[in-house]
Amino acid sequence: SSDLLSVQLVPEAQPQSGFARLYHVGASALRPLVAERQLLLRTQLRWRDAAAAGNDYQTAQFDATLVQPGAHGELAAQLSHSEQHFAGARLLGESRLLAQYQWRISPCAPVLGADAAWRRFPSAAILDGEQLSLRLGAHCQRAPWRTDAQLRLALDHPLDPDRPGGQQRWAEL
Repeated sequence: SSDLLSVQLVPEAQPQSGFARLYHVGASALRPLVAERQLLLRTQLRWRDAAAAGNDYQTAQFDATLVQPGAHGELAAQLSHSEQHFAGARLLGESRLLAQYQWRISPCAPVLGADAAWRRFPSAAILDGEQLSLRLGAHCQRAPWRTDAQLRLALDHPLDPDRPGGQQRWAEL
């Protein structure tokens, strides 16, 4: 028996001769609000234009973050949405809501957060799911170094009970 796995690519997805151009455009804006609150808006667009249109992709992301300073730290709430397209077809749409608090402790500031994400795969709805996660981390800064570490515990729940892999739990560092 052989442990090798052979996967055949459709001709349009195989490497093509010619050039591919990669583009990236981004913009951000910071707007002060009342009571020291700040609103950060950010958008990014990326796309690849290859010799074979079957290898083109586009991604777009938009984030809106509200930051509220407090006596002992900073609270941030973020709403984001991203879209991914491959070969002209919509591959993935994801919306995410995040809340995070970072304490003002030097040189390492603890960070605690939670987020929820909703993922939709238009061409493979069986993969659709919702994800909840908790984050615990530290943001350390001591000139000239800056270090971030984070532990993330997540639960990914399928919308379709027949999704391959079913419900998934994991920890990331």
